Amino acid sequence: MKFAGVAFWAEWRRGTAGVIPVAFAQGTSDTRFERPAITLPQRREFVVTNAYVITMDPQLGDIPNGSVHVRNGAIVAVGASVEAPGVQVIDGHSRIVLPGLIDTHWHMWHTLFRGMSGDKREDGFFPTVTRFSGAMTAKDMYASTRLAAVEGLNAGITSIHSWCCGRTALSNMLSTRLSSMSAFGLAGIVSCPAHVCF
Repeated sequence: MKFAGVAFWAEWRRGTAGVIPVAFAQGTSDTRFERPAITLPQRREFVVTNAYVITMDPQLGDIPNGSVHVRNGAIVAVGASVEAPGVQVIDGHSRIVLPGLIDTHWHMWHTLFRGMSGDKREDGFFPTVTRFSGAMTAKDMYASTRLAAVEGLNAGITSIHSWCCGRTALSNMLSTRLSSMSAFGLAGIVSCPAHVCF
């Protein structure tokens, strides 16, 4: 099975919506959706102190009562005691600071279908997704992926590999999905199988 992936985290760092390869340039105009203008909140500078810091770095290891200095959304220093005069200090006592989690397989566009399946076989998950996915507009795709993004961030997920298939793999659907994820500053990849699922 062949997959086409869209890598867009480098573009997000520069504040753009994402990159769509030429292979996804086909689509129908009825599914186009212009996302509302959304900007991330102003980034701050702060230091979290007195926290148990899990670095995932073999040289640094875990740091009990450690500190993490963050500037404009980027970690600039980690250690037992980090000096950053004049910045906001957040007491991390009895807290754990760890890297964001990575979800490697999530069909974010399915989020709006949650709870729609019934008890009968013909009303199960796959028949329900098959029945309703063809009716999804780009606006529906944006809303579903946006809801999934918020749920992911709430769970500590900051990088996502989002999967799509069938009609939802149209170029304008992909760009809609990229836009809704980038609106929250998530990093990730959107992949589409070469075959049609629905």
